[in-house]
Amino acid sequence: MPNIKFNLIVSTCENNGMGINGDLPWRIPSETEYYLQITTECKEQSKKNAIILGRKSWEATPWKPHPNCINLILTRSDDLDLSGYPDTYTCKSLADAVQKLEEDEDLKKRVGDVWITGGSTVYKDALNSKHFYRLYHTRIFHPYECDTYFPTIPQHVKRVEDPRIPQGIKEDAGHKYLISVYENLNFNKE
Repeated sequence: MPNIKFNLIVSTCENNGMGINGDLPWRIPSETEYYLQITTECKEQSKKNAIILGRKSWEATPWKPHPNCINLILTRSDDLDLSGYPDTYTCKSLADAVQKLEEDEDLKKRVGDVWITGGSTVYKDALNSKHFYRLYHTRIFHPYECDTYFPTIPQHVKRVEDPRIPQGIKEDAGHKYLISVYENLNFNKE
């Protein structure tokens, strides 16, 4: 992959919270379906998307590994056993994951889009990376109690359209939400 583009995907509530006690504070089936669809569907049928997430997010996710994807788990620990998970690797940092995607000949042939799926430190690093391309942000219109928060969205983004994204405010399971896509205006300007 000559030019890696990070697509970040996150759901937050009104106070920018995104988690509590290692879990989501909400259950919205249609939003979960959208999340799985957009992160797993690859534009090139011969490839798979890559999912990059931190160890705590890996431990909290119900999808191990993320279906039909190449999973890159960020951890400084050497004792995370991923032997039972196909197409799943550990990397020491986001920079290490980028290096793996850029230099591993097998992965270069097999990886389509790159998705960042959490947690907060990984999001912060990705938002500040030259590889940050787009943010797919679901805003849930409810103030949940949270102990994990999404970083501030940078000023150098603009809202864009993506035909794969449901438009307008949606409602499911008693929750109203809106999905917005933001593109980094500084992407590819170095």
